[in-house]
Amino acid sequence: MPELSLSQAAKLTGKSKSTINRAIKTGKLSAIRHEDGTYSIDPAELARAFDVEPLEGVKRRDADLDGTRLLERITALEVMLNREREISADL
Repeated sequence: MPELSLSQAAKLTGKSKSTINRAIKTGKLSAIRHEDGTYSIDPAELARAFDVEPLEGVKRRDADLDGTRLLERITALEVMLNREREISADL
C-alpha cells in the first residue's frame, strides 16, 4: 500500500487531521515531511500508533492457509532449492 497523506490517515483512523498532525508533532506517529509541507505516512506506522485494524475485505493472500498447507509449501520449496543447488554445483 502506498504512503498516506494526512487527510487519508485521518479518514482511515476516524480521527481529525489536527489529531494526526498533533501525533506527528509529539512523536507518537512518525511521518516524512516534504518540502511543500505535506506529510507521507506509512500505513504500518499509522496502524501501530493508532491501533488501526486492516481494511475489511482486504486480507493477505496466504491468510487462508493453515499450518499443514504452509508446511507442504515449505517442503516443496526446500526440494526446489536443493535441485537448484545441485545444478549450481554441476556447473
